[in-house]
Amino acid sequence: MNNEELASVLIESFMGIWPSMPATMKPEVIDLYKVQLIRGLIESGLDNLESVKLGCVKARTLGGQYPPSVPEFIKWCKPDTVKRPEYKLLTCENLPESTPEQIAEAHKLLSKIKESL
Repeated sequence: MNNEELASVLIESFMGIWPSMPATMKPEVIDLYKVQLIRGLIESGLDNLESVKLGCVKARTLGGQYPPSVPEFIKWCKPDTVKRPEYKLLTCENLPESTPEQIAEAHKLLSKIKESL
């Protein structure tokens, strides 16, 4: 699927999510919006199907009354950041109920993580 086809599918999806979009935006404005969406996705390195699918999921679940701005949709296309595993280990190693074995295991895992960086 090329970028133009992707943009068309995206706009069709938006029209399904925001049914008032065709009535509130002139066709030439929709075309400009489509171009800017694709440019934003390309410039952000998110011009792939997985990223756009993620953005559409967020559009359906987080979207408001109006279609998103280009920067807002770009944010929706980015995967959520996941905390690195050492955060969990650091909080676990300081728990009073942790056994000495659990603390030792946490230290061992932290050492492996530090070595891999």
